[in-house]
Amino acid sequence: MAFKNKTLCVWDADSEPENFGNALIYQWNGYIKSDAIHSIPLYIELNSNRLRAKYLAFIHDLGESRIGNKSLIEHLVLEDEFSYWWMTLFVEKSVYKSPITDVIRMLALDEIINQHKPSRIQLVSNNKILNRTLCDLCRSLDIIYEWKHLPSKKPLNFKSAYMLLPSGILSLISLARYTFFRWPLRSIKKTVWLKRENSVFFCSQFSNINPSSFSSGKFTSDLWGGLPNLLNSKNIHVNWLHFLVSPDSSPKPKVAIDYLKRFNQSGKDKEIHSFLEASISGRIVIRVLKRWIRLCFISWRLRGVKNQFYPQKSKLSLWPLLEKDWKSSMYGQVAINNLLWVELFDAFMSKVQTQRVGLYLCENQSWERSLIHAWRKYGHGRLIAVPHSTVRYWDLRHYLDARTITQAGAYKIPKADLIALNGNAAVNEYVSAGFPEELIVDTEALRYEHLNKFRAEHSIRKEKGDIIKVLILGDYMASATIELLQLLEKATHYISATMTYTIKSHPNFIVNKDDFPLLRLEVTMDPLEEILHNYDISYSSNMTSAAVDAYFSGLPSIVILDKIGLNFSPLRGQNNVYFVSAPDKLAELLQSIHRGVFNNSPYNNFFFLDPTLSRWQRLISSSLNISDEKI
Repeated sequence: MAFKNKTLCVWDADSEPENFGNALIYQWNGYIKSDAIHSIPLYIELNSNRLRAKYLAFIHDLGESRIGNKSLIEHLVLEDEFSYWWMTLFVEKSVYKSPITDVIRMLALDEIINQHKPSRIQLVSNNKILNRTLCDLCRSLDIIYEWKHLPSKKPLNFKSAYMLLPSGILSLISLARYTFFRWPLRSIKKTVWLKRENSVFFCSQFSNINPSSFSSGKFTSDLWGGLPNLLNSKNIHVNWLHFLVSPDSSPKPKVAIDYLKRFNQSGKDKEIHSFLEASISGRIVIRVLKRWIRLCFISWRLRGVKNQFYPQKSKLSLWPLLEKDWKSSMYGQVAINNLLWVELFDAFMSKVQTQRVGLYLCENQSWERSLIHAWRKYGHGRLIAVPHSTVRYWDLRHYLDARTITQAGAYKIPKADLIALNGNAAVNEYVSAGFPEELIVDTEALRYEHLNKFRAEHSIRKEKGDIIKVLILGDYMASATIELLQLLEKATHYISATMTYTIKSHPNFIVNKDDFPLLRLEVTMDPLEEILHNYDISYSSNMTSAAVDAYFSGLPSIVILDKIGLNFSPLRGQNNVYFVSAPDKLAELLQSIHRGVFNNSPYNNFFFLDPTLSRWQRLISSSLNISDEKI
């Protein structure tokens, strides 16, 4: 319904919205709403299913869009019915790499404009891309547009100046750095895989290794839990394929080689470890360059692709927001990295003995498409995707349009035979988004095996006293932790009950308690499983996974809604979890929910937890075609 005054103001500033007369004000950031001010993030939460589906549909339609006599997917075919389209940032849909949040907000704003039909729109922002996007939309809708340009706060530093270099130069620098830092891995001897009839293949990044592994020489990964040890105990061999995360990450190649030798010596006849990058060669570098040049040519030929960046039945062009993703995917650093994945997995999987069963760490990144393609190309067996963490509603990497999942024929998306989900929460998210149930298998949450300890501790929680003890769970991002504590400081002005506040900082950002004097913070670095039973309430940032541990301990949990982004909490939609953005509401929750009784156990409706890994045993035995008794 149209409103009386025909002006709509989009407020994208840190300060409170100014008085714009009778203009309808929508905040670009933040969840606080009043009679005069509305919230775009709140609108998204209230209409989340429709907006998420609209974005997924847009990505599917973009791949199928016709340019000339072929679809975009067909234009990007690399080989053997494998299209490079499936490796682009558009298909990956990572909030860490792409402006997903801004795209969703623009889809919401497009709906709001269509509902209210303003004759004039004002933008208060320093965001040039947002200005360009909204200006183009207003021009298409014949709406008067005005931009109040705020000064930019981002200082020019070395990294931002470096990123201003042309994409082609950045790509070549990226290839040179990758080759230089990975070249020492060529010294690793050729891999001889263990017995294929009774072995399981694992593939994941060389990270999250338990610190005890470096001293003992026995490889233990926090991402894979006790599964490898279980297989070893049942005389099932394990073949590991690792890769380093980035040139700047640890460990460095020479150190990684030393670790690998020790792991192989310790594993002896039970497991063997290899690095994907050991296959790098001058031939591979040349092939990457040739394919990169071809992608550059294809990108030039498809320069009219920007006309395809319109969601169905909309005049909103998402090209200004996603132009950078297109360039990076087609001839930027992402393109170089993707082509390296293609060549390295092809070289590796073509030479190893045929594998009957494969497991890979699933985060729906581009390297996974290369693995799947090479796995199929060289005739290996069943391949199982294993998401190791929680499945968040707004982590769009996990979701596809239903048409993408079910499409058949040439150039379809490479996918695993099965996906191993670690709890009912993950299963429900996948099924509700249209993922076929027959492709889902239930397995224990390997990364969260430590939560089994909470079963016993849940029943012996101490009685609640007069003092309310709040445990604050810090985020790995400094800005998120600071926002968390600043909101709590503001809430103290509304609190009359006696409270104590203890923060467990993330190792990436250790809080100085003196910076927040109103809270009189205590600081702890003790393991969560040892301290959670001492507190009455947990209070955490929007994205931290530590909130899951608190939830499993039985604590009522308060989660702050990040004013900049979407609700990425892994606990979104769970019982006894409260989301808050205003200090007075936070104070109200802190003083009320700790008196409630929360005995409903989350164990059966979130993660699958069984110390014997019975679900994994059934899956492996069926995949290897052996009896359950043997495993």
